[in-house]
Amino acid sequence: MTSLGEFEYRDHPAPWQTLMKSRVVRNEALSVQTSAQGELEIRLPLRKLNWLVPPLSWVFPTRESKLLRLDGLGSEVFRLCQQEREVQWIVDAFAERHRLTFHESRVAVTQYVRSLVERGVLILVGSPDKLEEK
Repeated sequence: MTSLGEFEYRDHPAPWQTLMKSRVVRNEALSVQTSAQGELEIRLPLRKLNWLVPPLSWVFPTRESKLLRLDGLGSEVFRLCQQEREVQWIVDAFAERHRLTFHESRVAVTQYVRSLVERGVLILVGSPDKLEEK
């Protein structure tokens, strides 16, 4: 880190710049349907617990899958993530469609992509140049 008066700046890129070069891949285990209201319904299968066998499964029923409903904007971001594309491409497409600045779009899309990654809907793959170096 280098100091410049009161401010410090880093010699390496910010975390969002690294995220922008990552590719988004959809989880292949999920199923996608459109509801009657036009929302996307994503069903994620849950892992079965090994110890949960009858008669325990009769007493402690569990869900086989988790359902996520995406609104209009969430559905649009998810559809943009359907193909293996870089996050930056998705941010640019979203900004162009909704007449946003790059930074407004970046904040909205990256937060949403992160929440979908945390829920297991999407997977982030590192940038190609970093993968080649290893």
